[in-house]
Amino acid sequence: MQKDLLRQLIFPVTASGDNTIIITGAQLGTGIGSIKVYKIILEASGAVTIVPKSGTTTIPGSLVFLAAGNSVSLICDGEPYWKTLPGQSLVLNMSTSALLTGAIYYALA
Repeated sequence: MQKDLLRQLIFPVTASGDNTIIITGAQLGTGIGSIKVYKIILEASGAVTIVPKSGTTTIPGSLVFLAAGNSVSLICDGEPYWKTLPGQSLVLNMSTSALLTGAIYYALA
């Protein structure tokens, strides 16, 4: 994956439960294209488990933050860490309310 094709999303999320992060339909049209996440840099303000989803379907690759200040950095190695089904949004399900900040680098395919 060429770095110039990646889009960067910087965000804060605080709510427990499902949080829609990237909406494919708004960018490509309903039912067209998928989201491929290539790089993740996140920090949490408390203990929380993040479960990625393609719409309502769980994607393998949960992230576990054990305490405030824990962070994760997954570098771009050419293979996506997460991939949604065509036309579905990327959703992060948070086990508890905690401030999640950082960036996700993704491509629309």
